[in-house]
Amino acid sequence: MFAEERKQQILALLSRQERVTVQELTSHFGVSESTIRRDLQELEDERLLERTHGGAILPEKGKTEPSYREKESVQEFEKAAIAEAAAQFILPGDTILLDAGTTTTHLAKELCGHPRLTVVTNAYHIASILSVEREMDVILIGGMVKFNTLAAVGPYAESMLKQLNVDKLFLGANGVDLARGVTTPDPLEAKTKQDMIRSAREVFLLADSSKMGRTAFAHVCSLEAVDNLITDRGIDDRIKEEFTDRGLKVTIAAEGDGSTV
Repeated sequence: MFAEERKQQILALLSRQERVTVQELTSHFGVSESTIRRDLQELEDERLLERTHGGAILPEKGKTEPSYREKESVQEFEKAAIAEAAAQFILPGDTILLDAGTTTTHLAKELCGHPRLTVVTNAYHIASILSVEREMDVILIGGMVKFNTLAAVGPYAESMLKQLNVDKLFLGANGVDLARGVTTPDPLEAKTKQDMIRSAREVFLLADSSKMGRTAFAHVCSLEAVDNLITDRGIDDRIKEEFTDRGLKVTIAAEGDGSTV
């Protein structure tokens, strides 16, 4: 097993039980204590865990996922503007994939009345919004539904996503950082998002300006995997310039008038 694969499995174990010991990991992976301690040190250097005497725990920052209801009233106007801007990239006949999230829920509402679309989603509330549209085919991804985010994740979701190819993915995130890329608090959701990215020809990241420069627990992808970041006018000019210098297209949603900058 490669070191990176082992470290990802360590993080997955931590997400399930919030604490691991060196002895437990040594037995689990069949490697030396020095190897495990080096893995833990490297993960701590990346701020993905906190080392303790004889093991490691989840870091306090970034491991807790706010509930959907807690998030839906935060940056509400900015999220609506981002959704309006994102809808302009959707054409009749497109097959699109909507990640679960508050901003993608706004986008689903924007799509009502949009002709000839196929919409795939892992959020049952998004599927419910769009299920009344006669000119739209709605495909609901199954899986384990996360209480906090209302997202279907896990092996059933991943298996279904691997059988699909879509034109455009509209992805949500908790953190967007130049060095650490796109992140989310839960490794299971991160894995499902990764499978979404692999199924799409184009990836649109919908993230309001409060997410910029922030890092959550689980890595989703690097910025190179994203074709277009759609955000609001609150983004810091320096951060925007750093993103564009890396080759990332940044679309700024203008609140209320349906235009983009």
